[in-house]
Amino acid sequence: MNILGNEALLAIGIFLLTYGFIIAEKIHRTIVAMIGGALMILLGIVSQNTAVKYIDFNTWIINRHDDHCIDYI
Repeated sequence: MNILGNEALLAIGIFLLTYGFIIAEKIHRTIVAMIGGALMILLGIVSQNTAVKYIDFNTWIINRHDDHCIDYI
């Protein structure tokens, strides 16, 4: 019996992969977080409106000077 639905298992997988890449520090954490979030939206796990509600804009504004991710774009 599958206690968690396929959508929940997919979300957990994306979450764990995202954290794995952040811990590995091979790709900048900002890029990894954006890709993880985009996957959650594109796969229909979370709606775009719901995702925007969970953005901590105070953190985003404080860290906007962190331009290391520009090197990867």
